[in-house]
Amino acid sequence: MRPSHLALGALLSLPACAPAARNATGTTPPTAGRDAISQSDIGIRDDSATIASILAEGMRGRRTTEDLRHLTDVIGPRLTGSDGMRRAGEWMAGRLRGAGADSVWLEPVRISRGWARGPISLRLVAPHQRWLQGASIAWAPGTGGELEGDVVHVDAGTEREFRARFAGKLRGAWVMTRAPMPMFDQFRPSAADSARVRDARVALLAPPADSAGQRYLTARDSLLAAEGIAGTITSSDKDRGLLTMFGSPRSIRARPGVIVSHETFAELHRLLAGGERVRLAARIENRFMGEAVSHNVIAELRGAAAPDEMVILGAHLDSWDLATGATDNGAGVVAVTEALRLIASGGTRPARGVRVVLFTGEEQGLLGSTAYVAAHAAELARVQAVIVVDNGSGRISGIALQGREDLRGVWERLFRPLAPLGPFTVEQRVRTGSDHLPFLRAGVPAYLVNQEFKSYDWTWHTQADGYDNIVAADLPQIATVLAGVAWGLANAERLIPRDAPPAR
Repeated sequence: MRPSHLALGALLSLPACAPAARNATGTTPPTAGRDAISQSDIGIRDDSATIASILAEGMRGRRTTEDLRHLTDVIGPRLTGSDGMRRAGEWMAGRLRGAGADSVWLEPVRISRGWARGPISLRLVAPHQRWLQGASIAWAPGTGGELEGDVVHVDAGTEREFRARFAGKLRGAWVMTRAPMPMFDQFRPSAADSARVRDARVALLAPPADSAGQRYLTARDSLLAAEGIAGTITSSDKDRGLLTMFGSPRSIRARPGVIVSHETFAELHRLLAGGERVRLAARIENRFMGEAVSHNVIAELRGAAAPDEMVILGAHLDSWDLATGATDNGAGVVAVTEALRLIASGGTRPARGVRVVLFTGEEQGLLGSTAYVAAHAAELARVQAVIVVDNGSGRISGIALQGREDLRGVWERLFRPLAPLGPFTVEQRVRTGSDHLPFLRAGVPAYLVNQEFKSYDWTWHTQADGYDNIVAADLPQIATVLAGVAWGLANAERLIPRDAPPAR
C-alpha cells in the first residue's frame, strides 16, 4: 500500500448499496435516514469485562514480533504470484489455525501474467562513467542484453508538440518524462519550506488542463514505444538514496523501465538542462510467465447467534520485492492474526462470526480484494463491516468515517472501552489506497484504520522495508484495538444500515 495508491480513483462511481440482511436477533435492520442514525441504532453492547480481558491478554504481545520476524526474515519477499507468496500463504494458514480459527482455506486469484525479477546492471557512460543503483519497474520486460543510449527529457505537453519536437529522434534513447520531484528539507524543516514544496509538487503532478493534454498523457507510453526507445527512467521520488516500486499485470510495459533514486534522477536532469550529452547503459534480465495463480488466505471464527453474519478483518499478505515487506504489510498480517487469537481465546463466542482475510495482489491494483468481493457477492449483505490495516507498524490512532458522519456515534462507542490504548480520533475523511475499496463499491461499510505513520512514509515500497524498521512496541496495540473493535461490532444488536451510501 502507498498513501497515493493507484486505486485513488476507485471511489468515483460507487453503486447503490447492498440490501440489508437480517441481524443477530433475526430482525431486519432499521432504514432510518442518515440524520437519525446514532450509536443506539445498531445496539453496541456494554461488554467491559470481555474488552478488559482482551486488553490484558493483547498487550502482553506474545507472538506478533516473532511471527513478523519469521514472515520477513525467513519467508522473505512476497511478490504476487511468486513462490515466496505461496510459501507465505501456507505458513499463515497454519498460524491462523493455531490462533483458534474454526476453518481456514485458500481461495485462488488468477493473475493474467506472472513475472519474475532478474538481475540488473546500470552504468552512466557520459559525461562521466560510474555504476548506478536502480531497479526494474515490475511487469516490465528485460533488455535482451545491454542497451546503451542517450538520455532524453521528453517534456511535451500534447501529441502535436511531441511529434514536432521528438518524433523520429528517440530510437534507442532512455527517456525521462518529467522533472524531479521537489523534496522536503529533512535537516532544517520549516513551515515555509514545507508549503513551498507542497505547492511545487501539486504543480508538477497536476493533470493536464485541456483535452489535448489529457489525450497525450494517455497515449504517451504507446507513442514512446512506437519510437523504439530503449526504455524509460523514473524517479523513486524519495531521497536518501531510496528506490521504490510499482507495476502491475494490468498494465504490462512495452519497453524496459528503470527506477533510480531521486538524487540520481535529479543529477541526470541537471546535466541535460546544462546542455550536456548524457548516456546510459542498462542490462535487465526479467522474465514473463503465463497465467499465474496466487491465493487469498481466509480464516473464520464462527459466531454463536448469527454464524452467517460476520465482521471482516483484512490485511494484504503480498509485498514488493526490494525488501521483505515488514511495514507494508507484514505488520498488518500478524496484527489481524493476533486479533483473531485474542477473540478466540476469550472463552465466549461473539454473536457474529469474525473472518480474517489476507489478500493477495493489493500492490498490483487490489487484485485479491476485488476477486474476494466477486466470489462472495451473495454474502456481502451479511457483512457487518470490513476493517483493513495497511499503514505500517505504528499504533492505531482512530478511524476515518468514509463519508458516513451518521456513524460517528458508533465509532466513538467502539473506541470508548479501548481508551487505555488511545487516544483515538473519529474524523470525517474518505481514505483510499487499500483493500477496503472494493467492499465500499459493493455497499459494505469498510474502513482503513488510521495509524501513526512513524517510519512508514520512508519505508513503504523501498529496500528499507525490513524488520529492523518496524515499531515493535506498537504491534500489540494494533492487534488489541482490532480485536476490541471486531468484538463490539460482532456483538451489536443490529447490522450497520446500508441505506446511506458512502461519500464519493
